[in-house]
Amino acid sequence: MISIDAVSVDWMALLIGLASGAVMSAVFFAGLAYGMRRALKATRPVPVLILSAVLRMVLLLGAGWVVVTLAGVWAFAGFALAFVILRFLAIRLDLFTPGSGATS
Repeated sequence: MISIDAVSVDWMALLIGLASGAVMSAVFFAGLAYGMRRALKATRPVPVLILSAVLRMVLLLGAGWVVVTLAGVWAFAGFALAFVILRFLAIRLDLFTPGSGATS
């Protein structure tokens, strides 16, 4: 017989993770948009894209590490959930103008 104990959710940690994840995700996607604009105007776009990607990943993963270190696993779950939600919203809102050359 397998017994599964109830999992207690730390709601405050989850909310802290959601809030910090939402802020860091907004910074991540703003950095993505800025990096893409800079790369499209650059004569050598690859270094711009690499630098942008590395900076965004370091900031996002560093913030996630701080969140899990200070507030625990439930905060990290909220952090990840906020990133996924904001990613979905960024794709769905499609903030590009029709003549910008972006496809959806």
